[in-house]
Amino acid sequence: MEFNQKHLKFFFAFLSGVLAYIFFLLRYLSNPPTQLINENIVGLWLVEIFIFFLLTKNEAFKKIKTIRFNYKFLLCLLPIFLIALFLRFYNLANIPPGVHGDEGEWGLIELGILNGKYREFFSLAQKGIYFDFSILSFATQAIFLKLFGVNILGVRASSAFAGTLSLIPFYFLAKEWLSKRGALLATLCLAASHWAIAYSRLGISNIWTVFW
Repeated sequence: MEFNQKHLKFFFAFLSGVLAYIFFLLRYLSNPPTQLINENIVGLWLVEIFIFFLLTKNEAFKKIKTIRFNYKFLLCLLPIFLIALFLRFYNLANIPPGVHGDEGEWGLIELGILNGKYREFFSLAQKGIYFDFSILSFATQAIFLKLFGVNILGVRASSAFAGTLSLIPFYFLAKEWLSKRGALLATLCLAASHWAIAYSRLGISNIWTVFW
């Protein structure tokens, strides 16, 4: 393969990203974070995003260019989306009844974020046998606790939102393997899936995995 100017630019961009990553990593290891926004952690995060898009930009742009939205698509997907929204948000504070132990733990961590207990978003919420989750994931859920109030509805709302929103990337993933009609049918099955609904109605982070 001929090593042209395009390849040379990619090589220097990738090398710059790697060197920047090593630089921020060494700074982080020599100076552990003690504040809410730490430039070393943010630097690592941004460099990782840069390298990821550098390595995937051609394929990503090709996928984006092939997406075509039309009214028929929206008319078919919108009812499925509304069904999923209803099944996940209806009487969310009372169904399922009671509060699961993990929901209580999640809610306390989210409340701690709102109250300023956790000062570093790029760390673990609780170190132990069972909990090794990043603060940033709880910070996303804490937004819903702020919007809906410090109650069980606020704890569960983020999961219901993520469970509903996950239908959109799922449809495009299914369309890679199936026809448009098959992808719509698969999306409808996910919208009405017992397991998807159950985890969308619990105030824990499991359902966010489907979305991402």
